[in-house]
Amino acid sequence: MLANLLCARPPWLRPLVGLLLLAVLSGANSAEEPARRRFRSVPLSQLTLPCDLTALNAEYVAALNYRRAQRNPGARPAHFEAGLLPGTFLHTYEMERRDSLYHDRDDRTVGEICASVSNLAPYRGRPRELARYIWTRFHNSPPHAAIQRDTSLRFVSVSCLNDFFVVRLSSRPYRANATRQQQFQQTLAIVQAATARQAHLAVRR
Repeated sequence: MLANLLCARPPWLRPLVGLLLLAVLSGANSAEEPARRRFRSVPLSQLTLPCDLTALNAEYVAALNYRRAQRNPGARPAHFEAGLLPGTFLHTYEMERRDSLYHDRDDRTVGEICASVSNLAPYRGRPRELARYIWTRFHNSPPHAAIQRDTSLRFVSVSCLNDFFVVRLSSRPYRANATRQQQFQQTLAIVQAATARQAHLAVRR
């Protein structure tokens, strides 16, 4: 069609069509692949816990039970499941390592909801506020809210690092295998040491 227009009459139309053709070709060649989003805000060696994991889990379960009871007063309460925590924490760490938000497809026996966070500063050292923030983030997304509301998912764990948080929920007690438990303890020790170093530096400043 453009070739036909280049032969068009009157002659004054030809330069305009030529400019149009140049613009179309230039636009096609100048398109760039969008840059992959980066999440991780610090080097992997500087990952820290925003607050005590035990306290965070207790506060999240409390928030979850409060909201579920409002919706369904007769629902059986959820509780923290220690057996879920190794996988929950390790997946949070792995997302930091890969600098990518994704679901763990290796374990399909539990429900998993995860998200990124751009600024944890207001919640550091404040497990109640962080737990409520996590609950609210998922509550504002209908698919995630449906999982949080599901009263059959009574066994719960939550984990959070610098840029991601993960909640896992199960309808029955869960037990991590020995290898997973060992990986969890080793990785948690590394992150706890980094957390202690950062706290020490903050005091010295």
